[in-house]
Amino acid sequence: MENGNSSDVIVQRHFNWKAAMLAGLAAGVLFAIFPRGIPWEGLTFFHPVVMGRGFPHGAEPVYFGPFVIHLLLAAIYGLVIGSVVYRFRHVRAVLLGGAVGLGLYGINWAVVSVIAPELTGGEVGVLVTHALFGLVTAAGYKGFARPPAPPPW
Repeated sequence: MENGNSSDVIVQRHFNWKAAMLAGLAAGVLFAIFPRGIPWEGLTFFHPVVMGRGFPHGAEPVYFGPFVIHLLLAAIYGLVIGSVVYRFRHVRAVLLGGAVGLGLYGINWAVVSVIAPELTGGEVGVLVTHALFGLVTAAGYKGFARPPAPPPW
């Protein structure tokens, strides 16, 4: 006998890359407005920041470049997070998204340490940004990948 709540037990069987990119880009825009995921942080929308990592004062490039890089990384991160969480139910998917965000921080730190070591520093804020980004992106993916509701008639 069905309990009438069949949508609660549906687990997605196929990865939805459009939902993953959209979730990553939506979270990327949110984290461009609030660079470290919180509104009371010293960094603002007008500081060139890529995934929580601010550029040093005096070495700031044109703002548009970091914003494009930030959104590109957000889309890539969205694909990575979505490809991991799509099989899981909502709460587990969101928690796993946070864990994947922490893993992406490790990759980010390793790459930045080699390519541009002057951008390292303040790593706790960058770590928190990646964890929050993973949580938000996983939640967004589960929402965007949800099949449309049938018409009420």
